[in-house]
Amino acid sequence: MTGAAGRRLLQRLTSFREFNILVALLVLGLFLSITTDAFLTTGNLFGLARAFSLTAIVAIGQTMVILTGGIDLSVGSVLALAGLSTGMLLERGVPLPLAMLAGLGVGAMVGLVNGLLITRVGLPPFIATLGTLSIGRGLVYVLT
Repeated sequence: MTGAAGRRLLQRLTSFREFNILVALLVLGLFLSITTDAFLTTGNLFGLARAFSLTAIVAIGQTMVILTGGIDLSVGSVLALAGLSTGMLLERGVPLPLAMLAGLGVGAMVGLVNGLLITRVGLPPFIATLGTLSIGRGLVYVLT
């Protein structure tokens, strides 16, 4: 099998696999909407969208990192640290927009540190983000 034929076969199998996942998701949705009264309600669909939105945003960001040939292991810890800082500020009576900006600032600062460690210091992305993962997780552990 030549290289081009192998690539075409792999591409066909990959797109078929993705199509199967879509079909399985649609069948599951149809099954749940038939067997339960609460699945196709507005409240449930909005709840599903809210629950999925955070994962989708992180996945889009990770996709961009992976497409550029990098890796970021610290995403979960940074997300937890930013969320925790936002929550702590809200608990202390800080207005929501300001607390949200502070959470975004925490995430941006950790991203800046990661970027500087990789571009200026010359650490491999795996090592730099592994370090910030540990630091972020440790901060969240200490603060909670």
